[in-house]
Amino acid sequence: MKIFWIKQGPLLPLDTGGKIRTWNLLKELAKQDQLTVLSFFPSHVPSSHNGAERLFTRLISMPVAMPKKYSLGYRLDYLRKLPSPVPYVVRQYGIPQVRERVREVLRQENFDVVVCDFLFPCLNLPDQLPCPQVLFAHNAETVIWKRHFEVTRNPVWKLVTGLEYYKMRRFESLRSRVFDHVIAVSEVDRDFFAVHVPSAQLSVIATGVDLEYFRPSEALENPHKLVFTGSMDWLANEDAILYFAQKILPLMFPSAPELTLTVAGRDPTEKLRQLARTDPRIRLTGTVSDVRPYTAEAAVYVLPLQVGSGTRLKVFEAMAMGKAIVSTRIGVEGLPVVSGEHLLIADEPEEFAAAVLRLLADTPLRQRLGRAARSLVENGFGWPQVAQSFHAMLERVCETSQKPVARGIPMEAPEHVPNP
Repeated sequence: MKIFWIKQGPLLPLDTGGKIRTWNLLKELAKQDQLTVLSFFPSHVPSSHNGAERLFTRLISMPVAMPKKYSLGYRLDYLRKLPSPVPYVVRQYGIPQVRERVREVLRQENFDVVVCDFLFPCLNLPDQLPCPQVLFAHNAETVIWKRHFEVTRNPVWKLVTGLEYYKMRRFESLRSRVFDHVIAVSEVDRDFFAVHVPSAQLSVIATGVDLEYFRPSEALENPHKLVFTGSMDWLANEDAILYFAQKILPLMFPSAPELTLTVAGRDPTEKLRQLARTDPRIRLTGTVSDVRPYTAEAAVYVLPLQVGSGTRLKVFEAMAMGKAIVSTRIGVEGLPVVSGEHLLIADEPEEFAAAVLRLLADTPLRQRLGRAARSLVENGFGWPQVAQSFHAMLERVCETSQKPVARGIPMEAPEHVPNP
């Protein structure tokens, strides 16, 4: 099968959940399919594909001029695009030279299917496609912005998240109907899209994990250490750590005064750096080449997420390493886990703190949960199995596709929202 895969952001390094999911699927699909991958990203973002081009039939890397995230130029660009009905997190990636390059590739070569990786690149798809187009929806973006709006207290950020949520709610519902098929990563996200897309055009492909790379470690656990991993410039992760430090950690301090939380992940925000400067219990690593040592030495992996959608790959990675986990329901949303069997789930600060303290005090329970977690991910969640399901779904889409029709967001006006 010949696949044209369009992605916003560089393929490497593997420092976000979306990158990890995309990279592992592409790596497995390339063993049986012909892949043309177009990756576009801000020119100021370091990128090195480390020989990735050898995996694919063709790899097109496009650095494009974009303001740095949260810079003055970024804020001015946001204000300039404010009148657009398209949410800024999508509108900023509607780039003329990318749209033209996509058209050029489609003129040069015939494909069986086009995959839009995340919703963000969708404005660069042409009006007419000679083959089916599939949205690989790592998240239900509307859900993320709704949750941001609900939990934030800052009045300025409340206004921004409210606007993005309002715009995304309409845009995602209408734009998802344009695709021939939508692939979600959890049943929860599938239910969101099912309101807007016929069930025959919806599928769920599970999250996977590299079971060889993430394995139980022989390193001794430190009973005073907790760990969280993830991209720390992602707002949901920032919110999770601030929430943990402010609402949960103080409840545990009287019983565990030596307890620390290691936050292993790239680009901590200024809020998190300020937190680490004022609270020695919070330790930021910044970008690391390997999160496994930090996960291995911690007694408990914590996931206090209040915001998110899709599924969190970090959970499966910790499970594959046989770690005891305490998470909110949102943290493990869409994953086939049972509280008390594979991990502990707690939503309220008091419950979360009590669950962590319980695991710290009960080594046999930690070990039992860790073994059950590893066993679960071993049973069908390796990337080869997940990629095979993805390949089979694309084949079915191609087999059932009807003739191409004119549709999509016009090339000349990427801010246009299609009518229902």
